[in-house]
Amino acid sequence: MKYKVVFNHPSIQRHFEKELSRFSLPVQEEVMKAVLNLANEPRPHGVTKIKPPLDIFHHLAQYRVRVRNCRIFYDIDDKGKVVSIIALRKRDEQTYY
Repeated sequence: MKYKVVFNHPSIQRHFEKELSRFSLPVQEEVMKAVLNLANEPRPHGVTKIKPPLDIFHHLAQYRVRVRNCRIFYDIDDKGKVVSIIALRKRDEQTYY
């Protein structure tokens, strides 16, 4: 059951790409691999459901997946088979605020 991985808005995609460019090439490759793998398995091993959901750019992120010191925040629409990427953040004390 393949899901479609999307960005809800072009500005979210630009912000994601800008954040991604700040990491080294090996980390960038791991992040992109993790994003693409969400199409096949939207709830992979190691994914955490965020309680309560995190409001990022006026979108609710209900899940996060860890890639090294990065966190990919996203939401899943099981009916529509869509994974919406909301943000990429470097893990620090400000990540969840």
